[in-house]
Amino acid sequence: MLSAVSYCHANGVIHRDLKPENVILTETRPGRFHARLLDFGIAKRIDDEGPKLTQAGMVFGTPEYMAPEQARGRPVDGRSDLYSLGTVFYELITGEPPYESIERSSDLPTINTQALLNELTDAHNADFMSAPQDAIDILLKMTNPDPGKRY
Repeated sequence: MLSAVSYCHANGVIHRDLKPENVILTETRPGRFHARLLDFGIAKRIDDEGPKLTQAGMVFGTPEYMAPEQARGRPVDGRSDLYSLGTVFYELITGEPPYESIERSSDLPTINTQALLNELTDAHNADFMSAPQDAIDILLKMTNPDPGKRY
């Protein structure tokens, strides 16, 4: 998944809707799987000078995986995709989205507020807290509410 996102970013594309439903696993050989990134329907080219299909301030994406800046309709870049990917990785570890009380609602203001006020460790999820410390540190950096503090 990181390779796919890295390739997109290197080619000037921001996915803007990274979530588990947009990743498919294909078995490359018995017991070995390859993740493939799908659904580029709301992807955006960074250097797109053509006609604009979206306007500043418009919000696209899936709320529970969306970076705070994206939820606010602010400009996004590769760091926004990294935030979303961090929430997907958290769900891979724990089986739940980071902000479990949201439970896949579409209440964008509630999700945005939780994303800004809570850290992943506050989700009281033992599976996350028992992950290797390096993994916890990486996920916390990927999902920092401040894009300037992400990778």
